[in-house]
Amino acid sequence: MTIAIKGVVINVMDIFRFIFTNILSLFAQVFKIQQHWVWEVLSLLMSIVTIGLLIWGLITLFSHKEEAITNKYKRIIYNVSFYALIGLQIGFLLFFMGLIGISIVIIGLFILGLVALFSHKEETFINKYKRILYNISFYSLVGLQIFLLLFFIIRIGITIYIASSDSKLKDYTFDTEALQYELTNIFIYDQKGNPVYKVVHNSTNRDVVTLDEMPTQLQRAFVDVEDKQFYQHIGVSIEGYIRAFFYEMIRPSQKMHGGSTITQQLIKNVNGDIYNRNVLHKFQEALLSIIIESKYSKEEILEMYLNRIYLGEGVYGVGTAARQYFNKNVYDLTLVESAYLAGLPKAPSTYTKNLKAGNQRKNIVLQAMKENETITENQYQKALQQTVILKQAKNKQTSALDSYVDYVLKEAKEDYELSDKDLQSNGYHIYTYLDTEFQQHMYQTAQSFSYKDDQESKNKKVQVGIAAVDNDNGNIIALYGGRDFVRGYLNRSYQYYQPGSIIKPLVVYAPALETGKWNAQSTVVDEKTNFDGYSPKNAGEKYGGNITLEQAIIRSANIPAVAVFQDIGIKTGVKALEKMNIEIQEKDEQLHLALGGMEKGVTPIQMAQSYAVFPNYGYFKPAKAIKLIKNKNGEFVQKKEQAEIKGIDVFTSETAYHITEMLQKVITEPNGTGKNAKIGVPVAGKTGTTEEEGTNGGIRDAWFVGYTPNVTMSVHLGFDQPSKALYLTTSGGDNPATLFARIMKESRKNTASIAFQKPQSVKEIEEKKAKEAENTSLIQDSKKKLSEMKSSITSFFERFVQNIKTE
Repeated sequence: MTIAIKGVVINVMDIFRFIFTNILSLFAQVFKIQQHWVWEVLSLLMSIVTIGLLIWGLITLFSHKEEAITNKYKRIIYNVSFYALIGLQIGFLLFFMGLIGISIVIIGLFILGLVALFSHKEETFINKYKRILYNISFYSLVGLQIFLLLFFIIRIGITIYIASSDSKLKDYTFDTEALQYELTNIFIYDQKGNPVYKVVHNSTNRDVVTLDEMPTQLQRAFVDVEDKQFYQHIGVSIEGYIRAFFYEMIRPSQKMHGGSTITQQLIKNVNGDIYNRNVLHKFQEALLSIIIESKYSKEEILEMYLNRIYLGEGVYGVGTAARQYFNKNVYDLTLVESAYLAGLPKAPSTYTKNLKAGNQRKNIVLQAMKENETITENQYQKALQQTVILKQAKNKQTSALDSYVDYVLKEAKEDYELSDKDLQSNGYHIYTYLDTEFQQHMYQTAQSFSYKDDQESKNKKVQVGIAAVDNDNGNIIALYGGRDFVRGYLNRSYQYYQPGSIIKPLVVYAPALETGKWNAQSTVVDEKTNFDGYSPKNAGEKYGGNITLEQAIIRSANIPAVAVFQDIGIKTGVKALEKMNIEIQEKDEQLHLALGGMEKGVTPIQMAQSYAVFPNYGYFKPAKAIKLIKNKNGEFVQKKEQAEIKGIDVFTSETAYHITEMLQKVITEPNGTGKNAKIGVPVAGKTGTTEEEGTNGGIRDAWFVGYTPNVTMSVHLGFDQPSKALYLTTSGGDNPATLFARIMKESRKNTASIAFQKPQSVKEIEEKKAKEAENTSLIQDSKKKLSEMKSSITSFFERFVQNIKTE
């Protein structure tokens, strides 16, 4: 019954829209004016009439408070206003019923208002329940009428604003040829200012397909998840605007959210996001949407939308996406593939790079399709069991600079608030801190390296993430996103992994030295220990008894790390990590954090920038890849305020230097875990390893983070999808340390050996200790000489006395 009524209402609305559109067109031709101004004038008149009716309605409502209307003129006014208001209410009710999914609360208020009006016909209220109904309905209707009154007043204000404004919208331009607008390239420059990479956005690499070529399930997937009222509304979603209106009331300084229909999205895709995300400009966008709906059919709008929507990785339109992600024509897409594509517009970069998140989004689309009866329960259940794996297009070529450029584009979006469309249409020139030579060496070495745990399957290759920063300025000079990495896919240089023991110097040992209670020669017990219910073990369950802090670091012993962490306090270590922009979850604040037990983990970039604290005398600076950005007109692009680089002193220079001394011995000592990282110049570093649960010693993550006086670099090895059947056997001191050494040695082979410089404060302390030792030595020498002199004198007198006695 309800569906039938809705169907009738929708059909009536379609007929009305057809008639109304033709009337607008006729008026425009007769008076030789643009059609949208006919709409504006008519809309203005309708708003004025509606405001009059609403005011009249309010007067009527309050006049109904009188128990009797004796004056015949008052009675006439009463009846006219009463039935006019009834008609208005019914009109609004039918309008809202035609919009499937509109808030039931609004419809309920209209119904309540009708009840209120009819109940007011009674001159007296004897029954107390009728009195309660009267009061509730009366004041509800008054509130609703006032809201509508304000709405239409604002509507007139917007019309006047548009008529007088010199805004971009004044001509209501919508150029369908803009569907093929020229895409511009991005030019990347290295630290020397040399152009080294061009991100090509080729307009010809776009497959435009007709709606007939697109599977119906693909069309419905987009409609069901993006705009389920698409075939019913006139370009705008009232429900979405009500939600957006209240959001603006709550957070007026934020961007406007919600309410975007497929028509509105198409406008943004063609004209660009020229409408600022506030209430006023959102309504401007809505007006243009209504005009578009009057000019084009639903099928034409949907076809334009599906050919223009951005779907990640430089892909526009479903035709290109089908070829790019599935290597097939659009008409061959399956239900699951269609649902995956329909889920991309919400966060295209995320869902094309993170397949787990993309498949979760795909399931949400399938749920929407089921709820809208596009697919059956059986189809839904079968589709849920299928996981989408995106294929790399054949024209994708790998490059030594791809990993770095990929991160540059990511940083541009985050720090400069540039959208994918901005990046592809403004011809940006991005100047970076890239060390091209270092990047080339890193790429070639990592690509040709022999990895111990490689499997035969291509999808089971050991993967690598590497990040290098310049110690002088703290910026990123080279990145490696993975073996055979292609820009736009999974970049392991900024993926999160469990850190294992590489976290120890940052969260335990450096903070311990800061307290003044601990130093390199402080003794700590290395034996099986139960820390209030937490019982960690050393690797191989080997323990050293009483050892120094320095020995604990060299051996990467777990028990001493936890013992020291417990002594200094968990909060002390957490504060140090937070200063280095390492995100700590509430669950992380336990003793297991000393061994790298973290909810989220860390990235190779984070570890490189954090370890750079030590060669920089305790000073932390967030590592960045971008120096500056200019648009195609040579104008500087402003970085958002929160992204401005702000350094901070995390540790004292003394602490940083003493940690470096100990980390050097991790590599130089025979029992050091990082001895494979020797490169012939001073180098310090730390190994890290995490276990794969459910295995007998299987390794999930293998790390080495090290630094010379010039460069800090982190190396992570692991599988993309580790499991009980797929894990490493190489530790952080094996492949990662060896790979680190080869990259650093090759990249810096012509660099003279430079020692880590002692900070002045350490020199002064050492000079003071040397003087104290020298003074102590002089005193000891003097005491020795006095003792010898005393002994000689005593011996002389003894002989003298003996001689006298003899005589």
